[in-house]
Amino acid sequence: MTRDFTAETYIPVDAVTMHIFVWPDGAMAFSWDLSGMYGLFYEAVIRSLDGSEEYYTSGRILDTTDVYPVLRSACSGAGRKYQWFVRSWVP
Repeated sequence: MTRDFTAETYIPVDAVTMHIFVWPDGAMAFSWDLSGMYGLFYEAVIRSLDGSEEYYTSGRILDTTDVYPVLRSACSGAGRKYQWFVRSWVP
């Protein structure tokens, strides 16, 4: 599926409010603050640094501030590097 984001629909998530917690078994939790207004969709994405592999996407979730991905092996292994980000937009 392809989505086009325009300046009118995309609302940035403040990076300062984004947090990650990794438990010893590799389970993760991601959280962030709402983007200043209600009624937005949010989607958390975890992928390789070069963007070639996507390990997790939460799908679109309305007005959420956290996700708990089920990935204990895909990107959480020792020495693995990945990036995560959150998209938000007007439905």
